Amino acid sequence: MKRLFLVSLLFSTQALGGDFKGDLDRDADRIRVDHPEIAARVDGMSPLKNRAGMLAFPGGDLVDPRAQVLIQDRLLDGGDDALVRTALAYALDDAHRIPWAVAAELEPKVRAALISGYKKAGDADALAAFESALQDESLVVRVEAARLIGYRPDLVSETLLQGLASALSDQEADVRRFGVRSVSWRQDPGGFDRVEPLLGDASAQVRGAAVRALGKLDRERAAALPELQALSSDADPRVKRSLKRVLSP
Repeated sequence: MKRLFLVSLLFSTQALGGDFKGDLDRDADRIRVDHPEIAARVDGMSPLKNRAGMLAFPGGDLVDPRAQVLIQDRLLDGGDDALVRTALAYALDDAHRIPWAVAAELEPKVRAALISGYKKAGDADALAAFESALQDESLVVRVEAARLIGYRPDLVSETLLQGLASALSDQEADVRRFGVRSVSWRQDPGGFDRVEPLLGDASAQVRGAAVRALGKLDRERAAALPELQALSSDADPRVKRSLKRVLSP
């Protein structure tokens, strides 16, 4: 009976259609009644700084599906500040990510953390999430979306490709830099031609990323570009290192 309950719980709280929040409230209430010790653990825990200096919730017990549901519930209703809610978002596993229709209404830092849950997710909601996040009004969300979409070459739509193209012309250098990298990782058709103009980008990080990306997409063609050869006089060490990778025999 317990196994059946957990399976039912997993499917009800992860349903991408229907009333996600209503289902979550009911499942969380049920867990709090049946497993007060798990509820006390999740409701009372405080984040700690990890090696990267970010707040995180350590503990192998938090992978329990019941704990995951309560983390979802606390994230959406717990009244924590944005930094704690961001740590809660990173504590969710792929099976318990927040549907993007719900996540899109949360604070930018929390949205940026939640998009990471779609790095490996294999359903249709992942496509909708990245389509939206690539054109999010928040810089932190666009940066994460541009960085992570490179891990999902399986996701393809006209809207997504337009979003990735927009990342390459974003006003923020970090979005352009990660967008360039993702284009090279995804190997999308036409990627070389979209990245080539960024060899002249105002940001040295973007120029270096463009050199590396073009080398990955078509090293022989990249090495023959006059624009790339012209970068041999670029004083920035990041550009020089990238050139050495592409031009070395």
